[in-house]
Amino acid sequence: MRGSRHAWDIRLISVEALVKLVAIKENSEETETGKKIRSVLVPVEYTRVDSLVEVVFAAASDAQEQMIDPPLEIVASISPTKLDSIGASASEIQVKRDLIFIAMTLKAGVPLIKKSRAMYWSADHRIRVACAISKHYALGNDYWYAFHTAWLDFLSESGQGYFVLGCMDLDRVFAIPIDEFAGYLPKLNTTARKDGVSYWHVKIDLDAGGHAYLNIPKEKAVNLEVFAVNL
Repeated sequence: MRGSRHAWDIRLISVEALVKLVAIKENSEETETGKKIRSVLVPVEYTRVDSLVEVVFAAASDAQEQMIDPPLEIVASISPTKLDSIGASASEIQVKRDLIFIAMTLKAGVPLIKKSRAMYWSADHRIRVACAISKHYALGNDYWYAFHTAWLDFLSESGQGYFVLGCMDLDRVFAIPIDEFAGYLPKLNTTARKDGVSYWHVKIDLDAGGHAYLNIPKEKAVNLEVFAVNL
């Protein structure tokens, strides 16, 4: 590729920046992210992209830290002291994710591969898992999650898909088959962001005996214990 302008330009991206781009792609649940990353790497003469990657990486890292923070309606009703007392560190969340990955691999009966931070699949892509984690809230619903449209697309294309709800303070998760969970979606509240991304609000409550139920607005709650998988 001697004499190629593009071959020279691509070397302006440091190895560290490329590693960060890979991390962003792995942690993203949106299909558009990969396309945007590829557009960043399109060579432009005399342009360094390291600084751009630094900004994107910082923004993506900040977003990941907020993934299990409560929605605004919950924040408005809880004091800062209360929020701090029920928080979870990034390392604690990762430990929980690793435990869930192992448990779901055992349930599947075949090795699972991490497609992204929250999505796993088998080598033949037939078995797929999307995992969300929530900390426990002192007020309002006990656990809150966002279910993304990208997850619905990912799981619906499989022969055996599971939406897995993890709770930071429980030693079990709830692996709901996507065929069943999809039936609940029209009944759940949704949020549409300005950037066009939308998601469903998924809420879990515990009864007096510690049993988990999926909150369905204006309808009877769904017993989740039938989907429980021990960690």
